[in-house]
Amino acid sequence: MTTAIQPTTTAELKELLAPYIGTTKLYVQSKRPPYNTPKYTEGIRAMAMITDGYWLIQIITSYMPKILADRRLRRFAIIRLTTVGNRAKLEIYSDTENDDGTPRAPEIVQEIDHTDFPVGVFDLLLEYETLMLPSEH
Repeated sequence: MTTAIQPTTTAELKELLAPYIGTTKLYVQSKRPPYNTPKYTEGIRAMAMITDGYWLIQIITSYMPKILADRRLRRFAIIRLTTVGNRAKLEIYSDTENDDGTPRAPEIVQEIDHTDFPVGVFDLLLEYETLMLPSEH
């Protein structure tokens, strides 16, 4: 899927990805060892194709050993990419709030020195080793 519209903000990207609700097909980044690479949905594939963002799947894959070792993250993780200008921060949470409603610190943080990903906040979900858009949950 290539699009003539190159989104510059995550709001524009989310609008392009709005048709992806649920999924009927799963993809995998690599069928070679290590086998702990996450499966991903049609919406994630579309996001990667629109933004040339397969690198994001690769970064998440690089954290899979740590994610799988943490019982909370292994079941469910919120992956947040916040892009400002050409820099970004990737944060992985087991939940964004504590029981008392205060913000929870991310379990994993990575600064990204250069990206052309659309500007704004973009969330993904990882549930039992399947990466998906929030609309596909």
